[in-house]
Amino acid sequence: MIKREEIEKLQQQQGEALVSILAPLETVFPATDKNHIIVKNLIKETEDRLKKSYDPIRVDALMQKISTLEQEIDYQNAGNGIALFVSEETSKLMHLPFTPNETVSIGNSFHTRDLLHAFHSNTRYFLLSLSAEHVRLFRGFGPVLREVKTDYFPAAYLGPQRTEALSKIRKQDTEYEELEDIRIFLRKVEENLYEIIQDEKTPLFLMGESEYISFIKSQDRTARFVKGEIQENHAHTSWDQLYSHIKDTVENYEITDRNMQLANLQEMVGYGRYAGGVQDVWKASKLGQIMILLVEKNYKCPARVRTNDELTITLGDAAGTTADGMANWHDDIVDEIIECVLRMDGEVRFVEDGQLQNHGNIAAVLRYSIANNG
Repeated sequence: MIKREEIEKLQQQQGEALVSILAPLETVFPATDKNHIIVKNLIKETEDRLKKSYDPIRVDALMQKISTLEQEIDYQNAGNGIALFVSEETSKLMHLPFTPNETVSIGNSFHTRDLLHAFHSNTRYFLLSLSAEHVRLFRGFGPVLREVKTDYFPAAYLGPQRTEALSKIRKQDTEYEELEDIRIFLRKVEENLYEIIQDEKTPLFLMGESEYISFIKSQDRTARFVKGEIQENHAHTSWDQLYSHIKDTVENYEITDRNMQLANLQEMVGYGRYAGGVQDVWKASKLGQIMILLVEKNYKCPARVRTNDELTITLGDAAGTTADGMANWHDDIVDEIIECVLRMDGEVRFVEDGQLQNHGNIAAVLRYSIANNG
């Protein structure tokens, strides 16, 4: 599971010989041997490149760290890919829920753009599975689910806590006691759930028995996070099979959310809080004006940045970069815009290809009206 804070920590590191290795893995059995070969080939490429540019002592130290991380790879449960990040101060292995391109990057910063794209193009959410037998909480990242385990979760209802002999309790009293005990149990579930989700801007989906779902939705502070429900009991469904049962609900939420963002963008045009097209969006990002950036999923744009005016870019290929003061070449200026927006606490949303066609494939909701701020 990719976490925003992990990406930010990697981005903050600068120095010499920061090594990033990204490897795609096949998930269809049996692919373990092939995956081993892919990783080993990328590590060999890394070693060859390090030896050409750095002293043997530094190379040996970095390669020892890489070798240690390689031994920690769980090929049986590695997901769609892995990433190794190594420097003199850092040694980190990440299992990726997306398929990266084979990448070896050695430079002054870690290669985090693929992680950023995956983080912002996959919906992040919570799933609460409710039943009398089991209450389980999961974090979702696109189709990948991981169970949240705390001092409370997973939880289970253990039945009424009686203080007198069963023979002395009338049937209606027993039924009332059990209903009240279930309510107490569900209140505890809601309290612990709210403690986890209150600070995260992520939707919550509920799965399970209808009366349990209704109780959670009746609690106003938690209900505002609920974006969908599945009235099916999957108490014994394994975590890797759960997504197939919530896929339609999650995708419906994604469609609704995208449509709301597009409608909001159109409304902001009338208020002057709008930038459209890569050149205007680039300028707005550098000025810290962007509150929400919207980008088509597969939109890429090569561009050059003027050396004496970072607000100006010229689109096109890399030819002739020195004659007109446009020496700062970027294979994809969209990546630079995304990173700039995130550094300035803006939000990034990806939409389907073609949905921003009338806005130049990329657009932004601004923090304030341009008309009122020159």
